[in-house]
Amino acid sequence: MLIIRRLNDKFLKKVSFFFFVFLSIGVYLNQANSAVVIDGSKQSYTLESSLQIFIDEENKLDVQEVASGQHDALFKKVHEKAPNLSFNNHSVWFKFEVIHDIPQDQEWFLQVNYSLLNHLNLFYLDAEGKLQQTIVGMNYPYYSRPIDDYYYTLPLNLPANSKRTYYINVQSDFPYSLPFKISSEEVFRADSGFRNWVLTSYFSFITAMMLYNFFLFIAVKDRPYIYYVLFILTFAIFQLSVFGISVRIFPNAIWWNLHQRHIFGNLAPLFAMQFARSFFNSSQYLPRTDRYMKLGIYAFIAGIFLTVFISNYWGGFVLATSIMVFSVVLMIANIQRVWQGNKPARYFLLSWSIMVASSSVYQLWSFGLISYNILTIWIFLAGSSTEAILLSFALAYRINVLRQEKAETAQLATKAKAEAEAKSDFLAKMSHEIRTPMNGVLGMAQLLGATPLKPVQRNYTQIILSSGKILLNLINDILDHSKIEAGKMQLESIPFQVNTLVEECTTVVATTIENKDVVLRAYISPQTPPVLAGDPNRIRQIIVNLLSNAAKFTQEGSITLRVEPEINPENGNTEFVFSVKDTGIGISESDQKKLFTPFTQADSSITRRYGGSGLGLTISKQLVELMHGEIGVESENGKGSRFWFRLPLAASQLPGVSVLDTSPLKKIKILIAEEHSIASRDILENCFSWGMQCTVIHSSEECRQLFVDASNQKTFDIVLCSAEILQEDNFRLFRLFQDNLSLSHIPVLLLLKNNVTPDDRIFQLGNLYAAIEKPFTNFRLAKKLLQILRKEKEDFTLAKELLAEEEQVSLNQLHVVVVEDNIVNQMIIQGLLKNLGVYPKIIENGRKAIEEFKNSTQTIDLIFMDCEMPEMDGYTATAKIREIEKERGQSHVPIIALTAHALEEYRQKSFAAGMDDHLTKPIDYNKLKEKLLQWTEKKHKPKMVSNHSIVG
Repeated sequence: MLIIRRLNDKFLKKVSFFFFVFLSIGVYLNQANSAVVIDGSKQSYTLESSLQIFIDEENKLDVQEVASGQHDALFKKVHEKAPNLSFNNHSVWFKFEVIHDIPQDQEWFLQVNYSLLNHLNLFYLDAEGKLQQTIVGMNYPYYSRPIDDYYYTLPLNLPANSKRTYYINVQSDFPYSLPFKISSEEVFRADSGFRNWVLTSYFSFITAMMLYNFFLFIAVKDRPYIYYVLFILTFAIFQLSVFGISVRIFPNAIWWNLHQRHIFGNLAPLFAMQFARSFFNSSQYLPRTDRYMKLGIYAFIAGIFLTVFISNYWGGFVLATSIMVFSVVLMIANIQRVWQGNKPARYFLLSWSIMVASSSVYQLWSFGLISYNILTIWIFLAGSSTEAILLSFALAYRINVLRQEKAETAQLATKAKAEAEAKSDFLAKMSHEIRTPMNGVLGMAQLLGATPLKPVQRNYTQIILSSGKILLNLINDILDHSKIEAGKMQLESIPFQVNTLVEECTTVVATTIENKDVVLRAYISPQTPPVLAGDPNRIRQIIVNLLSNAAKFTQEGSITLRVEPEINPENGNTEFVFSVKDTGIGISESDQKKLFTPFTQADSSITRRYGGSGLGLTISKQLVELMHGEIGVESENGKGSRFWFRLPLAASQLPGVSVLDTSPLKKIKILIAEEHSIASRDILENCFSWGMQCTVIHSSEECRQLFVDASNQKTFDIVLCSAEILQEDNFRLFRLFQDNLSLSHIPVLLLLKNNVTPDDRIFQLGNLYAAIEKPFTNFRLAKKLLQILRKEKEDFTLAKELLAEEEQVSLNQLHVVVVEDNIVNQMIIQGLLKNLGVYPKIIENGRKAIEEFKNSTQTIDLIFMDCEMPEMDGYTATAKIREIEKERGQSHVPIIALTAHALEEYRQKSFAAGMDDHLTKPIDYNKLKEKLLQWTEKKHKPKMVSNHSIVG
């Protein structure tokens, strides 16, 4: 047992001794590196076994201290082939030894195969103890480098049979690995040549892809192509900065060389994201994901500012993080589009997967998670080259798919257009066929209404006329709707006076609210130009539609039409908003969605109660969109509605029309006597806006009490008074103005209700200067007030009967020819003209009309020409008449087309044949009278006098 114990003790001592020896050797090897021995056996050496590192986190050490060797104990062995410093803005020190075991001096090269270093200083103490330094980096001009290389290559002048300790100090805002290598000139030139060949090939290929797709963009005008080109361009510039090539291009631009990597590092993914959004049409197909893609774009824009105004260090960290996050977002969007069945997205998915894989390697190296290797050098180039090819394929495939879809869409559109045109033609023919008997119904009803009738008979006649007009409006709406759908609606752009247009619209609708407790108001913003350019007829149609709807659904309160300019926030242009606000029944939020659907109203109960087809709003919406505008509604059930539309109209000019100067009205004292509170408030607001001093009363008694005080009789410059208040209490207020000498000097502006003629005695008031009829615009009110200030007094002395009598006598002298083949139509137009005092000659067809024109012994003043007749139609007959006029040198005879066709193309056809105007059947008495007076103006010149029922 004793022997065994002694043997074990000896064994343990030996094991302990050898363990101590190996441990000591390990520690020594860990702390002491072997030098690089250059003995001529090799042409290049790595520093893997010799390199030591120390990171000065406080940035306190200087070169002289480190070169003296007093801090050598701080250096530790590098365990990597190329130390990876990741994101590190500290001062980093390296140390290595070189033994030059060759009997003559030689020049070798230290290759640092990385370009993004702010500062690199190679230094050592020479044989005499003097500090020798070589300083390069992006903080210094490119020409300061001893060797022309976009990496950092520094000469090592090695004396014969020498041993030298070298130190390197490195600082950078960028993540970096430093693969140090000592090589002969031959190896350096070979390495540099290979690197130049690879990079030249890569950038040549990228440039070719960029130019190829740029020319494709010019050819096909497809937006994703330009984003692809911008992405490839910015990515190529980013790579130029990564490899240090751009420093050669701008050798003295130190700030630019330091920041361009992060600027283009943010721009490249920004354009990649925008390219993907455009390629996928994500705003339409991926609205939720598109919001995150937009967020990515904003993040990269912020990254540029972060880099420029803060630091490259933090900017690089944000850039790397942003790229990783939004690469995932883009990948998700890609997968979603593939899932939705978008075929070009498959190419995009493959290309982006390769790019993400190569980018991931680069990003992992940036964060120090993987070490320097061949992949980190070239994988980004290989990945981006492959991506450029596949994305180009994806774009080409997308164009082919789009062309195929476009061809299919065009085919469907052609088919739909043909169907729409067929429907439009059918409706036009049906409209013509319906209008012909409608002319008989409405025409005979008008003639019947002009005969002596019992009250019940007159009521029946009015019902026929009213129902016929409703049916006619429905036919017109259907025809307009079909014209718009068939693309046959033609718009014009001509100057029109805003004030006149608004008054025409309000006058049309005013008659529909005569028996309601509703005030119709119109307001034109002072900032609105007096003349705009657009299609006044279609704008009038839209406004009348909206006003008619408001009148239909409003039983009490007010309806207000407003016109005012507004800046469009999207493009900064001035547009004009037309709005109609009412105090009617209102519309619920759910029902508002149905408003602009053809043949649909808010709900069926409204349709039953109020009537209507629902086409008016649909046509209004279509017309607004044709004029590049927008229409909408704001409403709440039971609280009224506001319909509005916005149009991009331009200010224009008309002779004699200019901006109204209201400055003379400032401080003018006006008394407003109006019984309706809403109307008086409207007038008050307008007068206040012009700087007038206003007093408002609502009855004749209030007015009389006001003037009891003699001082008030001299207070007012103008009195605006409604006819109803003047007539109250058996004309007491009228007599007060008439008899009181102190009041007789105050000019009175009379306020009249639409289509209501006051007592004729009102117009005998001595100080009555002018009259204005409701509804009126603020423009017309200002015009009347200015007219009174200029002491311009209207003439109210002649009555309507005198005017009618003079017109009757004058019209009786006209020689009018009616060319019409339909017997019923002959009876109607003949009867209507007789009611106007005209006894026309009726002719059956175009051939006989030409004979009549040739042989007539009396000068023909006007011809009404039907367009479709047997033997010879109206177009041919008109052309023949124009030829005869030319041959004989006769004066031009006005010819008005009579037709049941309502489409614009038939109107143009009439003008092309030589006709002067167009009258659509069914023939309306007032329109017939208007055309007759218009085209016989030279023959018919009645003495035109002021009419107190039609003023302004």
